[in-house]
Parts: sequence; structure tokens; C-alpha cells
Amino acid sequence: MNPVKPSLRVAVVNLTSGGFSGGYVKYLRELVPRMRRDARVSELLVAGPHTTRDLVDWTWPATDERRRFATLRAHVSEWRPDVVLIPTARHAAFGDVPVVTMVRNMEPLVMPFSAPTLPERLRNVARYAAALQSSRRATRVIAVSDFVRDFLVERWAIPTSRVDTVPHGVDVVHPGLGRRPDAPDRMPEVFAAGSIRPARGIEDLLTALSVLRHRGMPTTLWFAGSPTPGAEAYFAHLRRTADELGVGGDVCWLGALDAQEMQWCFEASRLFVMTSRTEACPNTVLESMAMGARAVSTDARPMPEFFADTATYYKADDGVRLAEAIAEALHHETPVFRARLQASTRARASTFTWSRTADATLASLQRAVRLP
Repeated sequence: MNPVKPSLRVAVVNLTSGGFSGGYVKYLRELVPRMRRDARVSELLVAGPHTTRDLVDWTWPATDERRRFATLRAHVSEWRPDVVLIPTARHAAFGDVPVVTMVRNMEPLVMPFSAPTLPERLRNVARYAAALQSSRRATRVIAVSDFVRDFLVERWAIPTSRVDTVPHGVDVVHPGLGRRPDAPDRMPEVFAAGSIRPARGIEDLLTALSVLRHRGMPTTLWFAGSPTPGAEAYFAHLRRTADELGVGGDVCWLGALDAQEMQWCFEASRLFVMTSRTEACPNTVLESMAMGARAVSTDARPMPEFFADTATYYKADDGVRLAEAIAEALHHETPVFRARLQASTRARASTFTWSRTADATLASLQRAVRLP
């Protein structure tokens, strides 16, 4: 008889002072149910701050951070987990229980001073310090891309043997279920999406639109996303820049969209453009591939790691090259080429599944407690 492998009592501690981003909520909603169903897990405790009570099993009081999370530590220690997963790149110790942390936000690590306001830059410095401490003190570290792993190993000297690369997944998309957002009647030729802040590099798109207009190829851009707190002035700067470049009328700023509206934009546009300067595991990249979108992207890591050969690349800050790539995609494309590209792009997206994310995450937790 084959020996029965022991199962784990796993505590997922979402160590944060406030709420969760949309991407993080998606991560929890996809990961936690899969972990609960897995035979390697006997019991699962999901803990978070009081502002997230609808997403977790147990919450600590608002005053707990000032008390160095004393209530949290006591509750988790009393629950007696075999391993603790902290997906937020912050550290907490629970006696001799192994702790696995996850690094999933690279902007504070490689571009901490790109934030639009001084308070946000200071918060980025604090995030950098917290991620460094958690990575050095954790039993194991989960990196959400090879780019993150290489940073941890090469810049922070985290031993390779302690780092596991576990990308996020993306949902399977059923075509035709999108819903058109409230927007002008014109169809989008180019679509871009993401929170609006300097590290997104949206200026590249505005420059490219200006170049295309001067070359007699005016191009419509729809952008989905809202400015992050403190980036309102940056957003106003973008709108002024678009007007000064003569392309203000070519850009439709959609604001935040829901999943159905995003799907409609991906499917209705002819091209998706990614201008971000740095990411960890970019959800919009995975979503664009799942939709079969043709893409032009910066060659900044980790974008090529995910797009592979399904995208055309340009160097950040080179709006002229971006314009050339957009023109090539929009005006020199056959239906046969587009169909083949959609098929290869969707095939590429199918390699990033939430089931694989959950499986690899549990394998990392097992390594932390040295189970077979």
C-alpha cells in the first residue's frame, strides 16, 4: 500500500492595513476554494483586516496593527497551523510555524519614486522595506513571475532554493458575453487598460496617436481605468497633453469597467496596447491573451515572459516606434493572419490556469514544512 501523505492545516493571513485591490480579490476568490477542495489541505483559515470580513473567515480589530497584530498572532497560534501563507509581502512570525510570503507588486521595488505624490512615494519606500524584510525572513518566497524571482535572487540575494515561481491564472473566456460600456458611437481601434498613474507610461500612447494623425491615420483609443489616489493631477496632465498634441478627440477615457464591459472592449477593438514600465504578473496581459487580442507591448519585463511571441514589442518612451507598430497592426493584417494569431494567443493564455496556481502554491507550502 502507498503511504497516505499528511495533509496541512493552512492559515492564509492577508496582512494589510486596509482593503484589497480588485486583482487581489480575484486572486483570493480563485485560490481559496481550490485550496479548500485539495486533499493536501485538512483545514484552511483565511484571516484579514476588519474591512475585508466578507472575503475571509476571521478578522482582527482595527486597533491590532498598533499592537503589532497581537490579536492576530494569538488567534493563529491558538489555531495551530502547520504553515502560514502571507500573500502580501509583509512579515509576521507565529512561533516556529513556517511562513511563506508572496511578492506580487514590483512598482514599489523598482520604481518607488514614480508615484505622483510625496506621501505615496513614502508609502512605496515602506512597501519596499516590508517586502525585503518578509522575503528575507520567510521560510519560502513565492514570486509571481520569473522577473520577480530574478529580482529577489539577484538584487536581494534570496537563495534560489527558497524561491518558487507561481504565476496567477486567467479565466476561460466565452466569446460574445461582453456588454458595451457607456461610450461614444465610434468603435475602438486601440484599447488599453489599467490604473492611471505615471508608471503606466500612457504618454507613449498619446505620442503615438499624434504621430499617426500627422501621417494621415487618425486612430481611436479607448482607455479603461481610473487614476489611483493621488494621481488625479497626473490624469489631468494626460488630458491636457492629449489636447496639446491634437488627439484629445481621439481618446475616450472610460473610467473603471466591469468584467463584461472589459470583455466587450477587448473583443471589439482591433489592438490591445500595454505601455506599463513594470509589472509583477500583469492581469490585463493575461486577460488580453484569453480574449485572443492582438497586442503591442513595451519590452519591459515581465511582459515578454507572458506574451512570448504573441505580441509586437517596442521600447518604453519610444512613441514613434509604438505608432509604427500600431499602424502595422491596423493596416497590414489579413483575416487569415488574425485568425491564426487569435488561436495562438488563446493557446498561450490556456497555460495560465488558476488550478495550476493553486497546485503550485500548495507545493510551495509543502516544501516549507518539508513534506514529501
